[in-house]
Amino acid sequence: MDPSVIKIAMYIRQLNEIMDSKQYSKAKCKEVLDKIGPLLKNSQYQCIPKIIFNFDCANCHTKDLKKRIKLTCNHFICSPDCLKNLIEKITNGNIKEWRTSGCPVEGCAKEIPKEIIALGYGGPDELDKLLEPLLQCGICTMSKRASEFITLDCDHRYCEECFRGYFADLITQGKTSREHFVCPECSDEIDMQIITSRLSVEEREKLETYLLKNWQPSEEDKLNSIYFKCPTPNCTYSCLVPCNYEEVECLACAQKWCPRCQNPPHPQMTCEAYKERLNMNDDIKALMENENFTVCPWCQVLIEKNKGCKYMACTSEKCKGKRYFCFDCRTKLLERHQKHECPTPDILRNRCSVF
Repeated sequence: MDPSVIKIAMYIRQLNEIMDSKQYSKAKCKEVLDKIGPLLKNSQYQCIPKIIFNFDCANCHTKDLKKRIKLTCNHFICSPDCLKNLIEKITNGNIKEWRTSGCPVEGCAKEIPKEIIALGYGGPDELDKLLEPLLQCGICTMSKRASEFITLDCDHRYCEECFRGYFADLITQGKTSREHFVCPECSDEIDMQIITSRLSVEEREKLETYLLKNWQPSEEDKLNSIYFKCPTPNCTYSCLVPCNYEEVECLACAQKWCPRCQNPPHPQMTCEAYKERLNMNDDIKALMENENFTVCPWCQVLIEKNKGCKYMACTSEKCKGKRYFCFDCRTKLLERHQKHECPTPDILRNRCSVF
């Protein structure tokens, strides 16, 4: 093989590298071309390759190619803005017709791929936004890009701005019941998470305040837990409490209450016994302070325990020894030693011979 051909190929490769590099300069290109010229002239091959080097912008023909974009046909566009102008001119301003765009060089017209067109519009993501279909909002009736919409389970679509504003206005008006959080067109229920995720922090806090104030437990909740509403004046806190809780602390005012009777906590005492104790006179209360006295939960007679275990049989005229209760927690019992939930273990008191 003619050594000059090898050198020509080497110089052409070098020239392409210069054209593709960021350090492009006409002086370097001319230097390489000056080396190729004599080699072509002295080549022994009759078919001398025809090399065409175009150093102008294919669109505006400027010589400044510092921000150039190389097309697949090896022609250049001087800058992203120039490429955008070219595409706008070819498509008549309708970017969705980008497939009709091609190289503006006469006799070339090779299609410009989408990834190169994206360079003129700030990148692939920005171009995809322009190529998105337009949808009409069901609230403001304006046409916007599909990415700006939210589609509900009922297939109705609303732009994010109108969707948030619609429910923000409802919250401002105090319309926070479940019947208001529905699709504006078909009244289908909307998942609350979809709504709250688009509200501002202030709007979410306002909504939570309204919901907390007006919330009521369902029938199922009432069966499995206790609905507690703080009795502190001007406190609107409420919650569900497990049935086995003896006290609950309000997260709003930090006061502690019995969740059943909403009185101050009274451990080791039933709510009925606590209410009865509140109604006793001072003399009876003084006796109650003595651990050997209590009140029968059946007949409300004051009883003294001088021996035996905590399982009591009331011998008053009303009970006649046929009604039983626990001395410690005053729980009514159907049998003398009936097992029940009591905060005081049996081992803490003397056991009777029967038990």
